Amino acid sequence: MNNSFSPMKAIGIISGLLILIFIFKLFDFGLGNEVNVYSLTCWVFQKDGTCASNGWSGSINTYIVRAGSQSVVDKKAEQEGLPINLTGCSVVDRNNWHCSYSDHSATFGIANGQFWEEQGTNPPKMFGDAMQQHPAKYVSRWQFLDTTSRNCGSGYPLCFLLGLLET
Repeated sequence: MNNSFSPMKAIGIISGLLILIFIFKLFDFGLGNEVNVYSLTCWVFQKDGTCASNGWSGSINTYIVRAGSQSVVDKKAEQEGLPINLTGCSVVDRNNWHCSYSDHSATFGIANGQFWEEQGTNPPKMFGDAMQQHPAKYVSRWQFLDTTSRNCGSGYPLCFLLGLLET
């Protein structure tokens, strides 16, 4: 029995590790108390009213969910110092919660792992118009990467891989 370490064995181990990293980056397993919400908004429509394949714009919001204190924090807003105040939060766990903005412009949350959002009683004019003309579509990480990468045209495979590494 030969216990020596061969180059082929090293290549196999490295390949296995790269595949595991790829799988963990491709799917959002949602570890800890953070949850990512992937949204797509169409800005370029075709004549028939459907979204052009390169007309999608995407954004990722990360929320920190704290069941113990019944609070949710918009991580990006907090990092950028934006005055976004979430109130009236009810938290069961990271996959079941809801909150409102303090100005009552919207209520949103996650129910059974699916993000949802409802316009509130006091939506700002610009927010309301934009939401009606360009409603967001909430998708999985895979759909988000696939759709936003199509904006690259023939560079799709490279954009997909770069998006996978970036997010």
